[in-house]
Amino acid sequence: NWNNDSPLLMPAFGRAPSERPLEVTGYTFMRGSYSTNRFGTGNEYLLGEAGVDATLHHAVPWGGLAKIRAEYLYQTARLDSGSDTRESYARLDWFSCLWGGTRADSFRAEAGRFLHREFSELGVIDGAEGSAWFGDHWRLGGSVGEMPDYQRRVDFTRDYEGAVFAKFLSGPREEFTFGVAYQRTLHNGDWDRDLLVAVTEFVPSPWFSARASVWVDYYTASEQVKSSGFEVTEAHAYAAYRFTLDHHLGAFFTRSRRPDVLRDELAPEGEAPSPEMAELLKENLSLYYGAYTWHRLSRHLVADTRVSLWRDQDDESGISGEAHAGFQDLLFDKGEVGLTAFYTDGIYSRGPGARLTISRLFAPVSVLGWYEAAWYENTTTRESDLQQTFHLSIDAALSDTWSVSLSADYRIDSDQESVTFLLSIMKRIQ
Repeated sequence: NWNNDSPLLMPAFGRAPSERPLEVTGYTFMRGSYSTNRFGTGNEYLLGEAGVDATLHHAVPWGGLAKIRAEYLYQTARLDSGSDTRESYARLDWFSCLWGGTRADSFRAEAGRFLHREFSELGVIDGAEGSAWFGDHWRLGGSVGEMPDYQRRVDFTRDYEGAVFAKFLSGPREEFTFGVAYQRTLHNGDWDRDLLVAVTEFVPSPWFSARASVWVDYYTASEQVKSSGFEVTEAHAYAAYRFTLDHHLGAFFTRSRRPDVLRDELAPEGEAPSPEMAELLKENLSLYYGAYTWHRLSRHLVADTRVSLWRDQDDESGISGEAHAGFQDLLFDKGEVGLTAFYTDGIYSRGPGARLTISRLFAPVSVLGWYEAAWYENTTTRESDLQQTFHLSIDAALSDTWSVSLSADYRIDSDQESVTFLLSIMKRIQ
């Protein structure tokens, strides 16, 4: 009971991180898929993985935390026209200790295997990264470490990197940010890549956001194929605007060229790439850009559209688009019936199609099914074919910690009759 000696607003006394009990959050998972083609070549494929994605709070001295994501993968293929293959390996996506990380912390450091925090464009490293505030608006730092292979195996690659970066942040809400990073790499003891990355973000309100980034490679006279000088190897941009909660609009752009780096090992060590590979490396280019919209037209009707265009180094180009109408809670509660019309224009095939989608929530189970029919033309042979797809997926929350997902796909056309099954089981750690 309240009295003069025991006021309602008692002072709060926090505990140091070292005094707090260990707290583990995250999840464990198992996934598997099986697919086969019952028409023509009867190939079969089996994939499986099991792993953990967890964060350990108060497990590291000086107020840090530990993060880990690891999995074991197995895959096998039975081929009618060739030898069967089997492969299994452990994958370590990240395993690191992190100190700091909020704007209130003047210094942030991370060590282990992790994706660069300040500039994710610099990739995953086995090493250390640190950054610190200088004044109210600048954050400066750097990193050093070994770069794991693309499959994230636990192995030495002899690919090393060092990077420095600077980032400007406009204020506490970080409405505007601009940053520049420089990274230099080594491959088997030879200098490999000089990369400059620039990133900017602009979020002036909850209604508008924009982001752009550019990768610039600097080539010296020691490159395998490309001439010395600067080259823009990647550029990305997007912008999104919400007129109201019921009307959204967005646009996107990406441009990429393959960089000339020894790490890709396009030829055996000490040898030059073949003339065909050299020409492809010099000329490769891909452009992809477009726009999308989303609208709630009424309580029961939503509509969204998307248009995208592409172009490559041979001036081949195409345009694809789709329009979707979703009828929500109209025919039944907690569900949607959707109709989609689309057109695809790719390098190898093009043509129109339509999709009928039905989804419904039977708490704690959700069900999704669709039927799709597309009339594709092979751009090389000019032959056309009807491709049909049937899909069914079920997601169920078995308890507060356990969930399971099942899905099946059946695809049929004149060249295939394939079936794919997927199973995913997840347990939340709390």
